[in-house]
Amino acid sequence: MKIFIKISLTILACSLCMSAMAANRFIIKYKPNESQTSFLLEHEGADKKKARAHIRTQMMEGKISNEKRDVLSTASRVRAKHSHSLATGAHVITLSEHLDKKQTEQFISNVKQDNSVEYIVEDKIAKPLSVPTINSTYQWDMVNLGGFAVQLKWSGDNFVNAWNVLNLYGYIPGENVVVAVVDTGYTPHPNFINNLQTLNGQTGIYGYKFIADCRISGECPTDTLDNDAKANSKSRYTPDGIDLGDFLTDEDIKHDFFKNREAKAQNSSWHGSHVTGTVIGSGYSSSNPLYMTGGAYGATSVPVRALGKSGGYDSDIINGMSWAAGLAVLNVDGSPVPVNANPAQVISMSLGGPGSCSAAYQDAIDNVVAEGAVIVVAAGNEKSNVNTSCPANCNNVISVAAKGPTGVLASYSNYGATTITASGGDDTINEPLSEVYSTIWSSLQEYQSTSNGGSGTWGGMDGTSMATPHVSAAVADLIGVFKAQGKTYTSQGIANLLQKTATTYNNCSSYGCATNLALDASAAVSSLLAPAPTASSPSYAWVIAGGAAAVVGTALFYML
Repeated sequence: MKIFIKISLTILACSLCMSAMAANRFIIKYKPNESQTSFLLEHEGADKKKARAHIRTQMMEGKISNEKRDVLSTASRVRAKHSHSLATGAHVITLSEHLDKKQTEQFISNVKQDNSVEYIVEDKIAKPLSVPTINSTYQWDMVNLGGFAVQLKWSGDNFVNAWNVLNLYGYIPGENVVVAVVDTGYTPHPNFINNLQTLNGQTGIYGYKFIADCRISGECPTDTLDNDAKANSKSRYTPDGIDLGDFLTDEDIKHDFFKNREAKAQNSSWHGSHVTGTVIGSGYSSSNPLYMTGGAYGATSVPVRALGKSGGYDSDIINGMSWAAGLAVLNVDGSPVPVNANPAQVISMSLGGPGSCSAAYQDAIDNVVAEGAVIVVAAGNEKSNVNTSCPANCNNVISVAAKGPTGVLASYSNYGATTITASGGDDTINEPLSEVYSTIWSSLQEYQSTSNGGSGTWGGMDGTSMATPHVSAAVADLIGVFKAQGKTYTSQGIANLLQKTATTYNNCSSYGCATNLALDASAAVSSLLAPAPTASSPSYAWVIAGGAAAVVGTALFYML
């Protein structure tokens, strides 16, 4: 059944950002030592990429020496301990006491005086930022102007025409492309479960959990003390990225761990499931009248659960996105995490928040892009310039602003030098259909399996979190064509293509203007396929909300 609830959408605030909260976790990366530097210089040619990977592995597997720990303890004036490593070769350290803002700044300044340090940043917790929402029913976000029967003046991102163009050439949207969704995880929703990529061929296990604190993952009581949480066997990276819920009760937020993070009580958002549906939703049928269709329904998705109760640490997000791209990652105890046998070509990150792009984030992004992945990131919901929102302001990412069904920059959306804008819903339109309709789970708090009464349902959300998977889906459709044609592509080339084929729109809100480029999925894929082959059927598509797919002549026409 379909559940109609008012969802308070979260776009998760970027860790690695400025905050007034007390800090006791930091990410530090040391420069390569003399022998490692010599090794890199000796392999500046064709083996450069392999050489860098070799050194990253060495740095990741090595632990911070006692001497360096003593230096960190002296700099912080409290005891410093090594926690675990990152795929970038950086390390997470914890301090025995929390530092206030002034002490944190002084500690970082002290550590930077060491010439062997490449960078040190705070390992912060992501925070949710809410946008008021109501539920919707139909997929205006997938059509072009005039294609949504309920509101003919509404338009989305022109996916239906893109699907028809791809069909004329015998392509399935997103086929042979893997999209990683770095978010709260997945639920076994019948509208997309068959499109999830199993973990290295293990039946019924999808993706990986990258949450190194059992209180955040929901696998130990919220009042668990720090040392007990660290010692808990669930405070590690484990197979299966299933979303156990990110709810917090009024009682939960009274405990110091969540109080320090200024957490608020909320029901579970099932944010990752909503994003996943927009990318790979399997489609409507007469027997499943509430199902929806994802923009790259022929792709598969790898769920990376890096966010839980009150969000997620930067270090976990960085390791999660690195693993998704096929890079080596170590668990918190130093043991290797099994390499992802199905590396993602697209990494969708509906998370972000105020702050500059940190060296730790940029380091990870550069490594992931070097592996051939395209990273798509939400611009943020702070009504601010995107240059103040991380990781959307990092280099080598596609940043996504949001517009509503009337083609106007959404009031909540960040603006400025965004890469592209896509359908994210509009909370100012007094109409329940104005949100993005996708997949969620029925449980209000803790995840309940189907055997315990839980079930897949559907609901509407607004936000740049919702705009982002539309672009991720379009990127997957493009990469599917490149792969079918045996052609290569780059992240920057994909971004340029999206911008070249974009349409203009009303790109200003009362807070500022975004780049005047809105996603046109059909124009993007058509640019790779023109001229179109001759077909006996019309080349246009028509959509009736609540309908089904129908074959007309030799072309497949979609009714959502």
